[in-house]
Amino acid sequence: MLTICPQCDLAQDLGPLAPGQRARCCRCRAELASGFGANLDAALAALATAAVLLVFMNVFPLVQMQIQGAAHATTLLGAVRELFEQGRAPVALLVFATTVACPIAEVFLFARVLLPLRVPGVARAGARLVGFLHRVRPWSMVEVFLLGVLVALVKLAALAQIVPGPALWACAALIFTMSFLKVIVRAEDIWAWSRGAAP
Repeated sequence: MLTICPQCDLAQDLGPLAPGQRARCCRCRAELASGFGANLDAALAALATAAVLLVFMNVFPLVQMQIQGAAHATTLLGAVRELFEQGRAPVALLVFATTVACPIAEVFLFARVLLPLRVPGVARAGARLVGFLHRVRPWSMVEVFLLGVLVALVKLAALAQIVPGPALWACAALIFTMSFLKVIVRAEDIWAWSRGAAP
């Protein structure tokens, strides 16, 4: 793969890198690339895990509160609906966009980019779709939502008995899974996998 050194602008042809191997510029010794060791199957496995966790996060209860013997559980979408009913539409839209819509869009775009590289006969994603994936990524803020929920739960612990629901654990696992997926799927990896899958 032809690579331009970011330091001295020398064009060099790099072959595939083994896990842990680094390629350096032959002129200025700047690092050009590193072999992370990930393959397409590992990326697809992480993507499938993220999709399952995303379903769990949106379907199952987030938390259950028990106050004076009465139990109340809510889901993520239920929390958004309650914010709407309380007249906090801007906050509800923000929560929905950053914790439901954008994560779903990000997983869908990852699937649209990666699956055609493994499934023959499916049209591959263009550069515009890959660029759109990079623009959606910053708006997927599941980790910010989880931090806010944890802060709220700590404050509510003195008033009620709090039982974390399956969706809360799925949310935490989704953060790690998506972080892993973002680390191992780089633009150069997509290009390399695309060349390897080309007929």
